Amino acid sequence: LGLDAALGWSGQWGIISLDLEMGLRGLDNIKDDVDLMKSFNAGMRLGITDFIAINAGINGGYPSCGLELNIFFIDLMVAYYYQDYGVTYGLSPRDVVAFELALSF
Repeated sequence: LGLDAALGWSGQWGIISLDLEMGLRGLDNIKDDVDLMKSFNAGMRLGITDFIAINAGINGGYPSCGLELNIFFIDLMVAYYYQDYGVTYGLSPRDVVAFELALSF
């Protein structure tokens, strides 16, 4: 069981939309600066049209970015981020490229 906290905001101006979010995961386990950085998440989603969006942010202290395409009932998401596999934070981050294809009705 963990304690999480987040703040978010979203706005829309015509076909352009903006979503912002910032949060901490596992507040009850933060003991030092390293734990704080591992639990910190912040992100931004910029919707350019109704079917194209760009994402950028920080996930566990590492940068991430992505692209979303929503065409008819097919949602395609591509993301690039770091995943830390080390025993010590920052010792062994690996690049990850993720593809997600979803059908939405």
